[in-house]
Amino acid sequence: DWQQKQTDNLNLLKENYNAELQLLKAQIHPHFLFNTLNNIYFFVLSEPAKAKHLVKKLEKLLYYIINECNERTVPLSKEINMIHDYLELEKIRYSNIDIDLKITGDYKNKKIAPLLMLPFIENSFKHGASKMISEPWIKLFIQADEHLLHFIITNNKPAYNIVTERHGI
Repeated sequence: DWQQKQTDNLNLLKENYNAELQLLKAQIHPHFLFNTLNNIYFFVLSEPAKAKHLVKKLEKLLYYIINECNERTVPLSKEINMIHDYLELEKIRYSNIDIDLKITGDYKNKKIAPLLMLPFIENSFKHGASKMISEPWIKLFIQADEHLLHFIITNNKPAYNIVTERHGI
């Protein structure tokens, strides 16, 4: 009975982990989609050629999120490709941003939980770059070792707190 109870507890912990991961993914998708669609709308009105490029990037990202992120792990190389695409979308939005991306190590045959790094990257834009009046920057470092992934992201922010009304998701 004790062993069965331990097995049941372990299964409950695994189910809880999966539910938390699915909840996190559900929170990321609408937020990311809402912001990107707002960006595309702006460029449809002002620069249609950029809007077309954004739509293609968004299509590629959504395909990855919807069709390839349903597994417990995904290839790290695909996650890094998604990060490149996301950063490209943001570079268009913030034309004056300085993004320093360094990726080292062998990440070709590694696996990672899907969309694990994206919330941190999104927040570096939302709470850093978007608040800077001039010279916003983001530094992103990813290093894949044998059994360890190093992920470091830093960004500048205003020297004072900006209080704004909260809108959106």
